Amino acid sequence: MKDQIRRAKIVVICPSYVIMENTVVPSFKKVVATEGKGRAWDGSKGRPQEFTLKGRLPDGSGMDMLMWWRAVGDLDYDEFFRGLECTFFWLPETDTSLSREMMGYMANRWGREYLEHVAPGKSLSCYGVIGDSNTPFVGTYFHEMGYLGLRNDELIQAEGRPGERAADGGVKLYKQPPGFDPNSPDGWPRDAAGNILAENWKMLMKRSPSYYLEAANDMVDPAMVKRLLQCIPTSPRFGLPVHEAFDPDFHCTHLRLTPDPDKKVFVGIDGTGLCPAAVFYQRTIHGQWRAIREFAPMTHDYDSVDFGHAIKAILMEDFGGARGGVLGCYDPASSKRSQADKRFQEWQIIQRAAGIPMMPAPTNDHNARKTSMDRLLKASDRIEGRSVPRLLVSRSGCPNLIRALSGGYSYKKRGDSITPEVDKKNPLTNVAEAAQYAPLTIEGIDGRGGMSFSAQGDRDGRRVGEVQVTRAGSRR
Repeated sequence: MKDQIRRAKIVVICPSYVIMENTVVPSFKKVVATEGKGRAWDGSKGRPQEFTLKGRLPDGSGMDMLMWWRAVGDLDYDEFFRGLECTFFWLPETDTSLSREMMGYMANRWGREYLEHVAPGKSLSCYGVIGDSNTPFVGTYFHEMGYLGLRNDELIQAEGRPGERAADGGVKLYKQPPGFDPNSPDGWPRDAAGNILAENWKMLMKRSPSYYLEAANDMVDPAMVKRLLQCIPTSPRFGLPVHEAFDPDFHCTHLRLTPDPDKKVFVGIDGTGLCPAAVFYQRTIHGQWRAIREFAPMTHDYDSVDFGHAIKAILMEDFGGARGGVLGCYDPASSKRSQADKRFQEWQIIQRAAGIPMMPAPTNDHNARKTSMDRLLKASDRIEGRSVPRLLVSRSGCPNLIRALSGGYSYKKRGDSITPEVDKKNPLTNVAEAAQYAPLTIEGIDGRGGMSFSAQGDRDGRRVGEVQVTRAGSRR
C-alpha cells in the first residue's frame, strides 16, 4: 500500500436475492455491526446491496473495505461476471453454489481491484475465494476439490493434504468438529482428555444436555445424521457406500507415487460392465498395496481390443515397460464368449491386445470382493513411528477410484430403504470392482483362495501367459 491504507473489495455471491436477504445478510449482521462511524449499508430489497467499512487497524494503518452483495439469479455466468473485479469472493453455502464453471470465472476476476495502490515491488497479500458450507454431498465440485483434492488443475495445487493446502492457488479447508458421537452415552464427541469437541456445545446445552443425541434420534435417514451431525460426506444420489472404511485423508496421497519398473505390476480388470476399467497396483516390501494408476474412461466407447491396447500403453508409458512382470487379475465373468468374436472369450481378447499374462479371480461374488478390499482398508502398519495404510491411492493417478470408494460405488437406494444391490448402471461401479479383483486374486480371503507364484511351477498349477500360478488355500 503506497498511502498506508489497506483496501479490499469483497464480492458476496448468493444463489438468489431471497436467500441473500432472508439468511445470509441477517447472519452477517449478527456478527458485524453495520451502523456507526465509518460504516454504511446501501441498497434496496431484491437489488444489489453494498456495505462499506472504514477506520484504523491496530497497527495504525487505515482500512477501507467495500462489500458488494450480489445474486446470480437467472443470469448466466458470462453476463454476471463481465467487468467484475475484486480482491476476493465470498460464497455463502459453498457446497450448493460452487461449480467448476464458476471457479473458472472467479479465477479470472479476483485479485484485480486496487492494484494501482500496491507499492512498487510489492504484491497483493490476499486474494481468491472464501466460503462456508455444511458438510458437502459426495460428488459435488466442492467435495471433490476441498475434501478429496481431485481438482489438481491450474487452480488447485497437488502438494500437501486436504485441509493443509493454502496460497499459490491451493485450498485451505477447515473442518468443523462433529457435534455427535454415536458411541458416546450423551451423544457429545470428546477428545482423549474428556473435553467436548463440538464448538457450540455450551449454547446447545441450554436447550438440552443431550441435544445432538436427541436430534440424531429424530432423524430418519442415517445418512443425514452422518452428514449434518458427524460431518461425514454422504451421497443422496447413490445410497449407502459399499466401502465405508475408506478415509480419503488416510488412504490417499497427494505425493506422486513413482512406479518401480523392476517390481511386478498387478492390474485389476473389469471389462464386462457398462464401462471397462483397470487399476494398476504395485506392492512395497512392507506389504502395502499402492494404486498408482487407473484406466477408467467412464464411457462404453471402448471394446475389448481398445481396452487391452489402453492397458498396454499405460504399462509402457507409466511403468517403464513393467520389467518386473505383470499379472492381470480379471472378472471370471470375462470367460464368456466375446460377442464380437465367438472364437475367443472376452478375457482372451483383452489379453492378446494388452500382451500380458492374466488370471481370473477365484470368484466374482460381491461379498468376497468386498471383504477382500475391506481387509486392506481396515488394516494399517506402524512404520517409523507412524500409522501407514495397507492401501494407498494416488489422487492424481486414480481420481475415479477415489470417487468410487468415497461413496460413488454404493448400494442402490429405493425410497428410504437401502437395497443389497450395487448400482450396476453407475460407471464408478466398474473401477471399484476392477480395484477389488487384484487383492482378491493375490491374497484371497482367509481360506477361500489366493495365489502363490512358483518359478518352477507346481503339479497342480496352470500356465497363464508366461507366469506359473498355483491356487492355494491361504497365503504362503
